[in-house]
Amino acid sequence: MFAPLLLVLLLVLGRMALAEPTVGAALLGWPPARPFNYYTERLAPCGSPLGAGERLELPTKNAHVAFFAERDVGLNLAISYSQDPTSQDDFESLKYALPPGHINLVSGITCVILGSPISGAAHGRNATLQFKYLSNYDSPEEYRYRYSCADVTFSDTADSYNGDICRNKTRPVAYDRLYGPFLGPEDEEHDEEQPPPPDRGNYVEVEVERPPFPGWAIALIAVGASFFCSIVYLVIYKVCIVPWKRRKPAQTTRWVPPPV
Repeated sequence: MFAPLLLVLLLVLGRMALAEPTVGAALLGWPPARPFNYYTERLAPCGSPLGAGERLELPTKNAHVAFFAERDVGLNLAISYSQDPTSQDDFESLKYALPPGHINLVSGITCVILGSPISGAAHGRNATLQFKYLSNYDSPEEYRYRYSCADVTFSDTADSYNGDICRNKTRPVAYDRLYGPFLGPEDEEHDEEQPPPPDRGNYVEVEVERPPFPGWAIALIAVGASFFCSIVYLVIYKVCIVPWKRRKPAQTTRWVPPPV
């Protein structure tokens, strides 16, 4: 009776455990990035086959960029002034700095301030910010590049980001804390660049203080819990309900002769 239901439940939970992530190890939070796609996030330069989307106004000076990290990642920011960049050659690295101090607000949020003035930025000029990070969240044995982009328009009148979300609860760590092996260009499917050298330059590494509970572990616990509940119910049914039904007196119905 319960075997088909349990089998269906196990199949559903197993599918949940093996389902592709809806977000990567890190996410560009401000300005908003193009939609995430697990199957194309390693496709340079923007992790998506889609072109430029809706543009957000970004100040030409002291622009803030915020990203969310679920685990240890290394990040790099770059910019392109092409209307629809399609190659890594369209981008150049940005200079930026981490704001001073660490305010414990939300775990995994890191905010950077772009250089002032931003190279090439001018009022009314369109640009695409590239968020590129190095992570092994879905390939524990090797680090791979992931990409996402945000489309913006620079403005002299745009307000600087108010900073409500720009509170760091990540901390910079040394480059060698990102354990390898790092892939060389001949092994990297979508990226011909070497991983950043130990002198980090504008490359920032962050370490999240409390990584989340793994998704596969949650699914495994759910499968185990459902199996345990099924066993408990089956035992209660056999030990309590079945004997009670057997002891219950059968109801008799008075016989009524058929009409003549």
